[in-house]
Amino acid sequence: MDETKCLEIGIYGYQPSSFCDYPHKSASVFFTSGCNMSCSYCHNISIMNSGRLLSPEEVYSCLRHAVTNRLSDAIVVSGGEPTLQGENLKHFLRFIRQTCVKSVKLDTNGTNYGLLKEILDEKLVDFVAMDVKGRFDGYEKFCYSSNPDHLYKTVDLILKSGVKHEFRCTVGEEFDKKDFHFINSYFPDIKLQQYRSVKTN
Repeated sequence: MDETKCLEIGIYGYQPSSFCDYPHKSASVFFTSGCNMSCSYCHNISIMNSGRLLSPEEVYSCLRHAVTNRLSDAIVVSGGEPTLQGENLKHFLRFIRQTCVKSVKLDTNGTNYGLLKEILDEKLVDFVAMDVKGRFDGYEKFCYSSNPDHLYKTVDLILKSGVKHEFRCTVGEEFDKKDFHFINSYFPDIKLQQYRSVKTN
């Protein structure tokens, strides 16, 4: 296994222990850089834009900590949008798979069907969480132009993968009745969360 390949991934943050990022598990969480969306309610956007990427040496140190950390029994790769890391994400997940037995979760917005399929086919993750922004034909509200058919394919891929999963949606100011109708009809078990602005003094 070439460890250097897994260190080329863009990581801007690492949380050693979290109790809210993997259902019913404690987890170490990596935050990847970059996103192909610009949601008004994103709490990570300022950090992604102004934060410093970890060096390969720092990534390796965090990775070794995550796989040996006795305070967590899972590892989560979040973002940003992790699938923008391409092959580097796969190398990163392979390293985790080959060095520990912890459960692995991937957070994604579902826009990279091809890479997600490769990850699921290779069984590199145990859990996938897909963020749904609203009705698929209205994603322009979130500063991203997407093919609705592509997003439907990703949902179908996740549902048929046999991997544990959840679909979740943040209800922001952009939401309208059409969005609620779509969510309620297409994702009856979706995890809804209300957006709350973060005030700083």
